This record gives sequence, C-alpha cells and structure tokens, in this order.
Amino acid sequence: MRANNAADCVLKLLNFGLDSFSVTDALLGVLSQRSVRRLCNACRTSHTMSKDEVEILAQRYCADTELNPAEVISRWNSAGT
Repeated sequence: MRANNAADCVLKLLNFGLDSFSVTDALLGVLSQRSVRRLCNACRTSHTMSKDEVEILAQRYCADTELNPAEVISRWNSAGT
C-alpha cells in the first residue's frame, strides 16, 4: 500500500475493506502513543501506588465491562512479580 499522506492512508485502508471501527481504533492507538509525554531522566521520579489508588484504577479500568476489579488487581499483582 502506498499513500501520499496520512489522510490518503486512511482512505486506502477503508477501500481495502477494513471496517471503520478497526481503522478508528488503530488511529486512536497511534494518536495516543504520539501524545504521551516522555520525562527526562532528571525529572523522572518513582511512585509506588497505594492500595486505594490501585483499587480506584481497577474500578475505572473495569467500568462498563464484565471484568471483576478484584480479579484484575490479582492479575496485575502476579504480572508485576
């Protein structure tokens, strides 16, 4: 696939038969990666989340899904060790 610019690329993907939801999700992922700021090594600090912060994050992560926040926290904890 060859496109002259970013907008043409989206049109080509749609013309190839990709559904608009897949293209939209892919573009959101690309934009999110481009929007993330990087901290310089001098400004960077470490922070260990409290149990309450982890629970709030899990609640937000699981909102509007069938995921169980307690199970998600358990997976996070096992993946971090």
